[in-house]
Amino acid sequence: MKNERKQAQRKEAILDAFDALIKKYGIDKTTMQEIANEVGISVGTLYNDFADKEALIDAMVDRLEASANAKINAIKFSSAAPNEQLAEFLKAIEKLIEHIVRDNRSLADYILYGSQKFRYVGKKIHEGFSKHQVVDNKMRTIIEAGVKQGIFKVEDPAAISAAISQGFMSLSVTRLLMNQKEDKETRRNWEIMMDLLLRGLRK
Repeated sequence: MKNERKQAQRKEAILDAFDALIKKYGIDKTTMQEIANEVGISVGTLYNDFADKEALIDAMVDRLEASANAKINAIKFSSAAPNEQLAEFLKAIEKLIEHIVRDNRSLADYILYGSQKFRYVGKKIHEGFSKHQVVDNKMRTIIEAGVKQGIFKVEDPAAISAAISQGFMSLSVTRLLMNQKEDKETRRNWEIMMDLLLRGLRK
């Protein structure tokens, strides 16, 4: 148990070091030796924990996903009305995506430009963006509440939630990865899209 805890702590330290180094130098220019030096371990110990850089990227994505899911589950609403909750939720998700992308620019650039350099991690990342189970579940809960209260008319809340999630998150991620900053036109378009969405869900 003690050894497992020590290994887990070392892995976190390795990921912290990897994160710091790729923010300075980028993924391609960060070596396993530099990561080991940053942590203060031998490169052999590093390879015992992570087989290669691909495994490190994989673990980074998992850690980001776990962190994002915890933040999504912790979202609170200022309104009890499902239609207003849905608008608040999508806005909160947009802000969360913005923080994740801007705080992990090197990894984000890798997703956009360099994912073909590794065997499967790029595929896993892109699949992760298309499967937003935590987002879907929370959104479905809001929509189902709206149906029960007679605000929304939806036959399949799960399918609607998945469709909204896919479209909305793909649009937000693409805009941020392409460094498209929010302006008045972007904000206006978001408001129009939200209005059309809520109109479509209402009875």
